[in-house]
Amino acid sequence: MRKLTDQERQLLQLISSAGGSICPGIDVSIPREGHKSLRRMERAGLLRVEETDDGPRFHLTSSGMEEANG
Repeated sequence: MRKLTDQERQLLQLISSAGGSICPGIDVSIPREGHKSLRRMERAGLLRVEETDDGPRFHLTSSGMEEANG
């Protein structure tokens, strides 16, 4: 896996501190570039996405949890 950017690492730590999942725009405000980072980390297997009525909810996978706490 590629090395995470500082922004990606911060996002993983934010999600971890929020209990393991966030819904951008509802739980927390994330800049546009942050949304792109979330989707990249989803493709890398660090996050999984659940589509909700409020928009996508990003959940840490076990790999994402290791990265957030590592």
